[in-house]
Amino acid sequence: MIVEFLEYCGPAWIKNQPKWVPIPPVEIQCQSHCCSVKFVPLSLAYAKTGHTFQGQSAGPGHSIPCIIIQPGSSKMEKLCPGLLYMFLSRGTTIGSPNCRARSSIFFISDELTKDRIQNLTTTKTGEQCIKIARRTKWVNFLEKNNLPVTISVDKKQELLKWANETVITQDIVEKLLEDNSWRQSNSTNF
Repeated sequence: MIVEFLEYCGPAWIKNQPKWVPIPPVEIQCQSHCCSVKFVPLSLAYAKTGHTFQGQSAGPGHSIPCIIIQPGSSKMEKLCPGLLYMFLSRGTTIGSPNCRARSSIFFISDELTKDRIQNLTTTKTGEQCIKIARRTKWVNFLEKNNLPVTISVDKKQELLKWANETVITQDIVEKLLEDNSWRQSNSTNF
């Protein structure tokens, strides 16, 4: 079996194909040495982008036991604020000081430093990142133009009572979905 590893930088097995790596079969015998199994030691793996992994968890008891993160450069985080946090928050355990092998998060680069985690909003020169400045401007606008919601205690209690007592059955949901008069078109809009 020959596999092309795009990141491989070791000695070339075939001169004009330096990224090709031979994976020889492995033979393991049983404890009694009466039979053996021969296999190629490859594991099926897959990758997801951070956007497709939002809302999921990795770790013990989850369908994904661990995630391996390539955090990219600090410039990446400054262009996409919150992306690194989203990756870090997917893991349910970081192991223990004695055994990091039980962690559900692993990193494949040395770009993740303490300084990088503590300083996600400014550039090397100390200026605020453009995306952070825009987000701050937007948050300030929202806070300045926030309309106070005034609701009486009685009305709030009435709404809570309605929410606790209202039950929508599967039949009602199906009838609502079948009635397409409220839609703009006859097709389902996702």
